[in-house]
Amino acid sequence: MSKQRESLFVVATNVARLCQQCRGRVRPLESVFYCVSYDPRLLDIGAGAGFPGLPLKIVRPQWHAVLLEATGKKVSFLRHVIETLQLEDVMAVHGRAEELAHKAEYRDSFDMVTARAVASLSTLLEYAAPFCRVGGQIIFPKKGDLPAELAQGKRAASQVGARFKADIPVTLPGLEDGRRLLVWEQIRECASEFPRSGGVMSKKPLGKTM
Repeated sequence: MSKQRESLFVVATNVARLCQQCRGRVRPLESVFYCVSYDPRLLDIGAGAGFPGLPLKIVRPQWHAVLLEATGKKVSFLRHVIETLQLEDVMAVHGRAEELAHKAEYRDSFDMVTARAVASLSTLLEYAAPFCRVGGQIIFPKKGDLPAELAQGKRAASQVGARFKADIPVTLPGLEDGRRLLVWEQIRECASEFPRSGGVMSKKPLGKTM
């Protein structure tokens, strides 16, 4: 085994071990994942190094997971981790959300959509809602002072066929910094015009008041 491969194996197995240790702590959140009674299809947008998509897949191995990432090197890493951990029914896809969301095989086809909160809620909703089936859940981890951003997000949600459902505090050892899960429900199909290009989203964000 090469040094790079060995290092990757250590990282991957440590992630798996931590996920197993945290298994009990996710049970209170299962009310969010209402569809755990069957095998939901999960999309992680901007998966990066695999969070939260890979830990969710490890803790809930029966779920079907797609990890969407625009950076080729990160996709290669995700595929190595998937291979190293011998995970089944999970795939890392190289592509941009604003492009793949307009393809029939991805649009309106996921029960759960998540993304790490590296953008505003209005932007995240525009990326996520087109992928989510009617009745599905969109879940964003967030932290910090959010009243203004959440208000804009609620306005944006109405434009993409979603509505705000829950704000759930999350407390884990070492992460006592006001983290929460913001949960949205897709109540109707997202209009075909969304998502727009990244440039248009930046210039004309949804939900913004004059």
